[in-house]
Amino acid sequence: MTILLWVCTFAGFAQNKAYNYNESRFNPYLNRFSVSIGLGTSIYDGEFAGMSNFVNQNYYLNPGIGAGLAYRFFERISLRAEINVFRLSAKSGFTQVQHSREFSSVNFDYYLNGVIDLFRQSRIDGQFKRWNPYIFGGIGQVVFFPNHNLEGGPEGNEAGIDTTYLNYDYSKASLIYPIGAGVSYYFDKYNKLSLEGNYRFTKTDFLDGYKSSASPNNDKYLTVFIKYTFVIDREPRKSFSYEKYTGKGRKKKK
Repeated sequence: MTILLWVCTFAGFAQNKAYNYNESRFNPYLNRFSVSIGLGTSIYDGEFAGMSNFVNQNYYLNPGIGAGLAYRFFERISLRAEINVFRLSAKSGFTQVQHSREFSSVNFDYYLNGVIDLFRQSRIDGQFKRWNPYIFGGIGQVVFFPNHNLEGGPEGNEAGIDTTYLNYDYSKASLIYPIGAGVSYYFDKYNKLSLEGNYRFTKTDFLDGYKSSASPNNDKYLTVFIKYTFVIDREPRKSFSYEKYTGKGRKKKK
């Protein structure tokens, strides 16, 4: 009797064996790829102004736009490639007139991020989470072109402003290490809207075109974006039986 019970149990598991990740967890009608576009603001963090200095940071009115392509490996883990174009600007917080009082720059960066969602996204009909926080981190590069307001003329030492530092020979590109977090709201299994903060550590102190001997730290910056993401639709794999897995049929698209 015991042997018969074990045989029946094993047969039951064999008949209802779990599919691999591709079949059992990920909706067969969805691609692993998704595309996104984002809009938001950029915040500088360096010698000219701290990140919390709202007034000297142009009231945080430094626009940015970006686009990305993501590939989901597992229910909670995906890889995301992004490119952004954004503006940075700040007024000097120094008390002495020793350098330009203001800088602005148009920049672009690109990077790869590993993304971890808090909740699983099975994406089987009716089983996706509406709200899903996530964290991410990665590596990339920023290219920057700072300009300075000298308040007295673009050349020489005018109005007491020392412009010799503008002749420094420095690279206009730097490695970056983006880290951040966000929260997504899924309208359905195809569309979501996210609010995301992305802080970049750089390997340069010339993001603003200025290097202070009193500040040994490299410049940094933050972007806060609202992003729309669309998961690409596709026909199901022939090897996947939607009816067998869910217990209900689904008609193929004509």
